[in-house]
Formats: sequence, structure tokens, C-alpha cells
Amino acid sequence: MKTKKTFLNFYKLILEKVKFSPELFWKEYQKAIKLLDDSERNELNNWIYKNSINRKVIIKQGD
Repeated sequence: MKTKKTFLNFYKLILEKVKFSPELFWKEYQKAIKLLDDSERNELNNWIYKNSINRKVIIKQGD
């Protein structure tokens, strides 16, 4: 669905901009996870890991 892809791209942009703050990154990441479907969540997570963007925050917060 094109609208969802737009949200995925939107959240990639937001997460890129807030990567300086682990707390803000985690907050925005949680918003994205609630909105996106399973395949888009996987795509977002792969993008985060590929770009090494605050993945330690996600792993730590996910415990």
C-alpha cells in the first residue's frame, strides 16, 4: 500500500533526524512500530540495523 510506504519513509526520516537522542529515538520508534504492518516493521528494523542507527537502544529497550 502506497500510504504505508509513505509512513515507512516518513519514520525513516524522523529516526534519522532524532538519532542524537536515544530517548527520543525510542519514542519515535515505538510510534512507527504501532503504525506499520509486519513487513514494514521488518523493513524498518533492517534499515536501522543496516545503518547502525541506535540499534543498541532498541535492543536494550526491547528487553
